[in-house]
Amino acid sequence: MNEAAEALKPGAVACDVFRVLKETIESKSWKMDMNTGHSQGLDIFEPPLISAFDQTELKPGMVIVLHPRVFISPKANVWVGNTYLITETGAVCLNKADDKLAVI
Repeated sequence: MNEAAEALKPGAVACDVFRVLKETIESKSWKMDMNTGHSQGLDIFEPPLISAFDQTELKPGMVIVLHPRVFISPKANVWVGNTYLITETGAVCLNKADDKLAVI
């Protein structure tokens, strides 16, 4: 997901972030659900959508949640999410939790 986070910058287009996310996940031979992210403001779910079709240009001050649902196998999938603030120079992750995956 680091590649998609790096694509979150002013002037980027929502569908391009989606493409980076999809390519990154599929390069691991996994599949991705179509609901991969959105903006967050007064409501928890707002446009722009991080989707294959949203042509919205990202701007400083936008809060974007990336949360792809990744299908690792027919019996295993995971929903991973981080929240980012778009700044003049790129995205800042607002999460404070460790992003290491723990297998139990």
